[in-house]
Amino acid sequence: MPIPSDEEIDLNEIKFYIYPSIDAKRYSVRNVENASIENRKRFRANVYIGDEGEKSNIIGFIQEAVDWVKELRNMPIPSIRTKNGKMEADSVYLNVYRKDNRNDRFYLLIITILYVPWIIT
Repeated sequence: MPIPSDEEIDLNEIKFYIYPSIDAKRYSVRNVENASIENRKRFRANVYIGDEGEKSNIIGFIQEAVDWVKELRNMPIPSIRTKNGKMEADSVYLNVYRKDNRNDRFYLLIITILYVPWIIT
């Protein structure tokens, strides 16, 4: 059973807080979610890269997305004790999607990335 948070929490701030998104020229980061647990600050997000086919550009977009997401501030969760605040995230989960030109929707999942700084240096 999860242990409720015992820190002071501003419920109005939590209730109306929305994680930001990036809409860059050639990629976007959306649907950022807090996936933290008690001793790990974690985020989950979707990256949409459009029609980009160059492998080095895709890797660059992913690295930019990881660098941006890992610096976000996450909010505490009142129902469970989590690591939160402005420190760097312990891990970032990214789902990378390519644009489908048949119907102008982004839904072709090409890769799922897990960034963990103590493994990747």
